[in-house]
Amino acid sequence: MAAALLTLAYEMDVAGFVDRVSVSTLVLHRKGDRAVAFEHGRAMAARIAGATLVPLEGTRTLPGTETAWR
Repeated sequence: MAAALLTLAYEMDVAGFVDRVSVSTLVLHRKGDRAVAFEHGRAMAARIAGATLVPLEGTRTLPGTETAWR
């Protein structure tokens, strides 16, 4: 399951849609994420007008897998 989720994440491309986001947006990204570099979260937030990037502590990608979510 983990391998399938990572494959899906790596193959997903939202570049053609992200510029159309027009609602308040909060981008949560772990600073030490081992699967998706923090810079990708920063770049996503930068492309969405008015988005807020919230850096989270930790290294795991999935929500609920670090104490920061408890």
